[in-house]
Amino acid sequence: MMSVDLVRFLPDHILAIPCTQVGFQPMEPRTVVGDLGPAFTLLSDGRPAAAGGLIDLGGSRAMAWAWIGPCGPALFLRVHRLTLSVFEWSGFARIEAVVRRDWAKGHRWARLLRMRLDSRPMSLPGGVAASLYVREH
Repeated sequence: MMSVDLVRFLPDHILAIPCTQVGFQPMEPRTVVGDLGPAFTLLSDGRPAAAGGLIDLGGSRAMAWAWIGPCGPALFLRVHRLTLSVFEWSGFARIEAVVRRDWAKGHRWARLLRMRLDSRPMSLPGGVAASLYVREH
């Protein structure tokens, strides 16, 4: 049986996650640090499997980010539920997430997190087309 633990995020966790699914990525993941807002790492059998959190943008706004390694449905469901919980207790009135326009699973996950698509077009570094999702309380 797989053991799953939730721990405080440390930047080195990103390097240990074999990323095949970038969730919400507002910046180069190695630059994300846990003191920008609440951030957590999900350990599966003692190894980082996913990390994510909220970056405080000021004015009761936050940017969600997630870095997710290969995982089956059961582990992803835990990531999803944890993300919903963090959104609920964070205290932010507006949570935003940037999703690559060509990543269908990311768009589906944003909608499952009760976010709506914002109408403003965006692009990530390198000219990658992206979409902004918003959740307001």
